[in-house]
Amino acid sequence: MVQFSELENKINSLCFGIEDRTCTLESLSMDSLARENYILNRAKLFGRLVPSVVTGTAMKAICHRINFPYRFWDDLSYTGKTYKEKESLGIMRDQLANMLISMSSDEVLLRTTFADEIYGVNSLHYERINHDFVWDLLADNEVMADFNLVGMKCSYDYLSLKLVSKKAKNVDDIGTGFIITNSMSGLRALEIKGFVFVVVCSNGMIVENGGVGEVVRKIHKGRKMGIGVQDKPDYSRDPKFEEIKELVYKQISYARSQTFNDKVLEKIDSAMHIDVLEEEEATRIHNILKLTEKEKERYNVFLERNIATHGKTLWGYVQAATAMAHFPPFDETLRQEELEHAAWRVLETY
Repeated sequence: MVQFSELENKINSLCFGIEDRTCTLESLSMDSLARENYILNRAKLFGRLVPSVVTGTAMKAICHRINFPYRFWDDLSYTGKTYKEKESLGIMRDQLANMLISMSSDEVLLRTTFADEIYGVNSLHYERINHDFVWDLLADNEVMADFNLVGMKCSYDYLSLKLVSKKAKNVDDIGTGFIITNSMSGLRALEIKGFVFVVVCSNGMIVENGGVGEVVRKIHKGRKMGIGVQDKPDYSRDPKFEEIKELVYKQISYARSQTFNDKVLEKIDSAMHIDVLEEEEATRIHNILKLTEKEKERYNVFLERNIATHGKTLWGYVQAATAMAHFPPFDETLRQEELEHAAWRVLETY
């Protein structure tokens, strides 16, 4: 379990001193720095002497805009056996990128940290919904009194908070609540969905719909910004954000309700009594989970363990997927949430 104070401190540190500036893409020039083991992405903004570090996400966005394959760019970052080779590759890479950048007429929003690191390169229509807006949502709705924070991932790219209600009557160590996600770099929308948490093993499932609450989703798209340094977003003055708050509070209210809890437990209880004996049924579950061949091998290891505990039931198959999602390489990627979504879809299919 994570303390809410830890979340607050993390969000405050991320949002402190951030700057948003709109400019033409040609105002940037790549100025990478060779290191011992890789090439550090850096860029100079027109008129500035000191280059800024560019994160992988921001670099992907730049490469996309200039039609430069990011995989090739990234491969070059780790190519070269000596420092001199890396330095030469970095210069060659920057020259090619800068030629393409100089030909671009794109206008972009540059999002920079307090340390002047560029973490986002977005369009001028990008709606800035920072993580501090999410924190205000949770604090304003007295969530801390009613929910436990059982999962937290927090960076500029990716915010994922999993909260489980203290009030709902749970059986077999199964809790219900919600998951709220966001991104400040443009990787994902602000979303809130139902969440199921198995206490004994910390596995989880994300509930999309199916009669157990609506999904609240706000993509980062708004009015076009002018060129220059942008004021900090003022959520209190924009009616649109008040509407988002109302929708989120409605979903949170449902997530803490016994109605939601009962519907989830009913589906899980049913899964515990459905046997998966035919090969066709197992294949069907694999297809819903959208497992790659490599993932199937790993999944079968977790499946064997869960069948030993839950029998060859639908619940055993579901638990194998949610357990696998919490181990490398899935635990620090969006694939974890995809598997948790898919696990719930398996339950809904039966």
